[in-house]
Amino acid sequence: MKFKEWAPSANSISIFGEFNNWNREEFRAVKDDFGCFNVLLPNIGGKPRIPHNSKYKINIEDSNGNKKDRNSAWTRMAVQDPTTFLFDCFWWNPEKKFEWTHPDPVGVKDESVRIYEGHVGMAQEFGRVSTYMDFAEHNLARIKKAGYNTVQLMAI
Repeated sequence: MKFKEWAPSANSISIFGEFNNWNREEFRAVKDDFGCFNVLLPNIGGKPRIPHNSKYKINIEDSNGNKKDRNSAWTRMAVQDPTTFLFDCFWWNPEKKFEWTHPDPVGVKDESVRIYEGHVGMAQEFGRVSTYMDFAEHNLARIKKAGYNTVQLMAI
């Protein structure tokens, strides 16, 4: 399992959680030339190191050496704690994948506005901030195919 997080201004990042008894130092990532941190989490007994539906966080050290626990920007599931009202990341990787039971609505004629909210700078998997051309070349066809007819660009 390879964990990646893009944080070009950070000094270091680690991933930790229930899977390693909340040890912030065990899985420190290595920063590449583009500000992307990578760390390999080896399988245990042939199973992913982070079990499905377990809590995790990332620890970020800023340029001043301050370390703070944060939620990953790439989490697939975040759940709000009813007592603290804070959100926790949960690793979402079920063994049995969800199977769609209804046909894909793509291609169905619909006159209503279907808005895709996009952020140009974060819309790619590159190890850098994306450009408008990146967004146009890599996202617009996919957005149209998914049935959207309006694009709202966030944080311009």
